[in-house]
Amino acid sequence: MNYVNEDKTVITLPVPLGTEVYVASTGCGDFCLFQQEKFCNEAEKFPTATDGSHCSYYAPCHTTKPHVITTKIVFENLDFILKEWGKRIFDNEDEAMEVAEKSVIENRKQMESLGFFVDSIGYGKTGS
Repeated sequence: MNYVNEDKTVITLPVPLGTEVYVASTGCGDFCLFQQEKFCNEAEKFPTATDGSHCSYYAPCHTTKPHVITTKIVFENLDFILKEWGKRIFDNEDEAMEVAEKSVIENRKQMESLGFFVDSIGYGKTGS
């Protein structure tokens, strides 16, 4: 959705400034640590994060700990909030958790389809 008017003079927010919103989040399965060689060979299949690494919420190796982070909408995070609104940021905690849980399930399936070992809680550790 476009939150900026045609003249690019007005931004219409989905909720007011100062509103607490909910961010769907997941934990890393540490595949780059436990299955390093395979991970490096498959790294081109993972989206690159803004810092140039492959570690990101959007990477399929985020296969653990679905959770919700709360934040408030402020001027400093408007770009992030508006880009992610309705994808992983919501005004409803339950909706954010549902997206986080679905993301973990889909990511586990994707990692397994790429040939990675994924344990019962989503980690890439292959043994004790």
